[in-house]
Amino acid sequence: MGGRGMAPACVASLIFAVVQCGPAVADPVVVDTVAVGESPQGVAVTPDGARAYVTNLSNDSVSVIDTVSNSVIGSPIAVGWEPKGIAITPDASKAYVVNKRDFTVSVIDIPTGTVGPPIDFGLEADTPLEVAITPDGGRAYVTNNDKDNLLVIDTATNTPVGAPIAAGELPQGIAITPDGTRAYVTNTFTNTVAVIDLATEAITTSVAVGVNPVAVAVTRDGDRAYVTNADDDTVSVIDTATNTVTASVPVGDTPVAVAVSPDAKRVYVANADSSDVWTIDTATNAVTGSPIGVGLNPSAVAVTPDGSRGYVTNAGSNTVSVLAFQPSPPRSVTASAGDAQVSVNWSAPDFTGGEPITGYTATAAPGGGSCTTTGATGCTITGLLNGTTYTVTVTATNAVGTSAPSEPSNPVTPSAPPPGPQPSSKKVQKPRDAKGKPPARIKGAGTTVLTGRNALTNAGQRIHTIVDVRVKGSTAQGEVRYYRIVRGPAGKVSIRTYGRPGLKVVLVQSAPATDTYKPFRQRTVYVNGAKR
Repeated sequence: MGGRGMAPACVASLIFAVVQCGPAVADPVVVDTVAVGESPQGVAVTPDGARAYVTNLSNDSVSVIDTVSNSVIGSPIAVGWEPKGIAITPDASKAYVVNKRDFTVSVIDIPTGTVGPPIDFGLEADTPLEVAITPDGGRAYVTNNDKDNLLVIDTATNTPVGAPIAAGELPQGIAITPDGTRAYVTNTFTNTVAVIDLATEAITTSVAVGVNPVAVAVTRDGDRAYVTNADDDTVSVIDTATNTVTASVPVGDTPVAVAVSPDAKRVYVANADSSDVWTIDTATNAVTGSPIGVGLNPSAVAVTPDGSRGYVTNAGSNTVSVLAFQPSPPRSVTASAGDAQVSVNWSAPDFTGGEPITGYTATAAPGGGSCTTTGATGCTITGLLNGTTYTVTVTATNAVGTSAPSEPSNPVTPSAPPPGPQPSSKKVQKPRDAKGKPPARIKGAGTTVLTGRNALTNAGQRIHTIVDVRVKGSTAQGEVRYYRIVRGPAGKVSIRTYGRPGLKVVLVQSAPATDTYKPFRQRTVYVNGAKR
């Protein structure tokens, strides 16, 4: 099985996986199992993600899987003896199949499903295993295991070109960088990875890795290469800028296949003897989640270009396990604080795993208070402690599973609202006795005392009196004949009336506030002498 180092497609195999553009993916779950031929070895996915091609070692054939229905379509395509590695050209026109036992490469015309004459290397070939295609689709490189070299194919003519390229001892896996300048080749005999300059066709360096390196995958940006070491159950991480190993990650039993998610956030490792797939978080270079059980003796893994599905060939059970990837975390989480609560808003995940989002859960830390929605991108977490600072993460859920938590929100601190205006603690000021109280009525003709002499409030303040009089239907000059305001000594105020109907009197009494009493103000209205 094989893959290619081209940007448009996403192909992973036992030996090689290329990371293409695409959204984030999380830990996978098995959603389907497809029966194929005997001892499936390699798998490659077309650049549009519509088909997965699987090599069947013991049937000398290739099965084609429709990735929408996850079912085999058509009859197996007959190829050479014991097909192993496979890679598809960037334009999806051809699939190159390495035939391990008859030392040839079969070329499948993808639109027609037909196979042309095999590419025969003559005496130069001996146990070819894997194949990788350059990003421009112009060359295919085949690891020639027993001859310690690479065989080169011109894909325009489907003929061998040039001399074999030295590739280290017992080369097996191969990955080409996205810029097409270098090939990374695993050497199982020397426990190294040979770095080959494809322009000069020479090894520039060899990187020591784990025991029995089998598969290699290069990230889409070309920054890192991931190598499975079958005999010490690790994955070596190579920094391609320095060609040094920066991490060694323990995985399952006998890792033989590797693929990288389209966004390079996850690495998927198939372990032959533990029959499972492990996930590595590339940010930490540590295993995340639990092993995903697949079929017996998985031998290859490939990821679709959109990152929604993974295909794992199971050599021991003659099946392909279909992995679905959970949603990526929600994005742009923001929080705002209220009284013992936090309101949270976010954006939907970039990647949904091919299934609609059915719910979100927002969780506050510390404490774990939460709120949920059935699709809305906002909710409010209640029951929090005022004065405690919280951050919030959000997960997305669909039919596949639940995403990893989002990045934390901005920190917020709930608090009680500020107190409103407080009632005054001062006493109520009012007239102390009858001298300051308005009369019950005003005489229609005669004199009425409005405020008596030395009228004081209970605060000892003198009451100030203002009188406003209106006479219906009169002139300013006439009004004088209908009433008179008389102000006496010590604040005494009286009104003298002369029998005019419609007389309206407004009496306003006031006194200023003191340190312990509120200000006093009282307005009394009389019409025709009656208090209103």
